[in-house]
Amino acid sequence: MKKAEKRMSWKEVFQMNIRGLKMFYERYPQMVTSRFISVFWNALTPYVGIFLSALVVDELVGNRDVQRLQMLVVITLASAAIIALGTALLNKWKNTQSTGEWLKIEHIVSEKMLDTDYVNLDDTHTAEMLSSIRQSFNGGGWGLARVLECCGELCSSVFTLLGGLALTASLFVIKV
Repeated sequence: MKKAEKRMSWKEVFQMNIRGLKMFYERYPQMVTSRFISVFWNALTPYVGIFLSALVVDELVGNRDVQRLQMLVVITLASAAIIALGTALLNKWKNTQSTGEWLKIEHIVSEKMLDTDYVNLDDTHTAEMLSSIRQSFNGGGWGLARVLECCGELCSSVFTLLGGLALTASLFVIKV
């Protein structure tokens, strides 16, 4: 018979992910920082173009002031160029910091193994846990590597939602 698997609660999963994120941040703060700044940037930059395009359309429908329209178009184009440049730089920084991620994770696991008592190293349960950690990372791409990815996806979703809500709220505030 198979042994019944213990299912983790959402609270336990959340706490474990926070713990993994802290481990990464303590050892590789630029890797974590570069990912979260990149996530923030990529989630919110589309709203800049949407907002500026709305201002251009508003000016076309409204006063049709040529000077203001030219200024808005120049600002829109300049912001698009700055956003593209910023995106490229942030992606380069994030990719540079994430290089050798497998070795960084292996370093964290090795440090944990060095911190434990020899009695624990000789225990079969510890060997099984270490094997499970390595299999999870190598086989399915789970484990510590997935912590950064999942936290990034969660933050991206939150930032996108907040940006969408802010843009939607501005629609109700502006006079028609």
